[in-house]
Amino acid sequence: ALGKPKNSKVTVSLSSDFAEKYELKSLTLNDGTRNITISSVSEAAYFPAAATQLTYTLVAYAKAGSHVQDITSATGTIAISAGTHTPITLKINPIDPNLVIIETGTEYDGVFQ
Repeated sequence: ALGKPKNSKVTVSLSSDFAEKYELKSLTLNDGTRNITISSVSEAAYFPAAATQLTYTLVAYAKAGSHVQDITSATGTIAISAGTHTPITLKINPIDPNLVIIETGTEYDGVFQ
């Protein structure tokens, strides 16, 4: 018998260049039904198996002396799938440090219930 589909997990990490210039305030993820906000790298968000796409809103504050602007509402979409862990890494665009790169990877893990 097949078990029920597994939830998906989303976490966030900061590259060293991002952490040098910005302080993460919040990464809000929405699956069309609800918002989950991650405000530190130690938190995780879980979404039901049916969720396949998340919209995100990123808010991060420029650190003193970093010569970048506050990020007040960077938005976009991220694809996720059931039974996977999607780690999101926030990076700085090397050409323009005011641009943040949202990089996602997916790891299969059947543990999320």
